[in-house]
Amino acid sequence: MIDLHCHIIPGVDDGPKDSEEALSLCRMLQKEGVKVIVATPHYYPEERLSVGIDEVAAGCRELRDLLGDNGPIILSGGEVAVYNGVAEAVFEARVPLLGEGKSVLLEAPFWQMPLCLEEEIFKLLANGYRPVLAHPERSREFRYIVDDLLAMRRQGVMLQITAGSLTGSYGTHVKAAAGTLAAQGGIDLVASDLHPGRKPDLKAAYSVLSRLIGTAATDKVFYDNPVKVLSKIGKGCYPCNC
Repeated sequence: MIDLHCHIIPGVDDGPKDSEEALSLCRMLQKEGVKVIVATPHYYPEERLSVGIDEVAAGCRELRDLLGDNGPIILSGGEVAVYNGVAEAVFEARVPLLGEGKSVLLEAPFWQMPLCLEEEIFKLLANGYRPVLAHPERSREFRYIVDDLLAMRRQGVMLQITAGSLTGSYGTHVKAAAGTLAAQGGIDLVASDLHPGRKPDLKAAYSVLSRLIGTAATDKVFYDNPVKVLSKIGKGCYPCNC
C-alpha cells in the first residue's frame, strides 16, 4: 500500500515534534501495510510559513536511515495551499510534487474555496501536471457542491479522500460526504493524512469502501491509482511490491 498524504517529518509543520514521534507514525503506517510513504508537509505562499523543499528531502533521508532496510520507503512531497500563482510556482519548482512524477497535492481549504482555484487547476492541467485535491469531503463548501467536484474530476483532477472520513473519525457530515462521492464514483485515492494523535485508519477505510463500491474498484483506489500518481513506481525504481 502507498500513503500519498501524511505529515511525518519532525519539526517542520503540525506533524511530529521529533524523530522519535516521527518513527512511531511510520511504524503505525507500516502495521497498516504501507510500504511507500510520501511525506507531505504544508506549503504556503508566505515563505516564513513554509518549509523548504531541501529541508523536507533531508528529513526524508534521515527517516530512511533511522528506519533501516526493513522500513517503508519515504518519498518527498508536500500539501500545497491553493493561491493565485501556485501553478507558476509548480512550473518553477518552487513547491514540491509528489515523489518524482508530475502530480501536485493541493490542499482543499476547510472553509471558503479560493476564487483562483479553477484557473490554477486549468493552468496545471494545460501544462501536463496532475492536480490531486486533498480531502475535499472535509471542506464545508465542497460538501454542498459535489457536482462541481465531479466536474473537476472529469477534467483530470484526482480526488483524494482521507481514510478517517470513510470510517467516521471526522463526524457524520464528513462521512456522509465521502459516501456520496463513493456512490458517484468520485473517489480516486484514499490516504491517511496522518498527524500525531490521529489513527491511519487505512485498513478500516478499505473495508468500508469495499462494501460501498466493491473490492475491484477499491483495489484501484488503494493500489492502482497511487502507482499512477507516483509514475516511477511500478517501473522498477521503488521496490514496493505493489
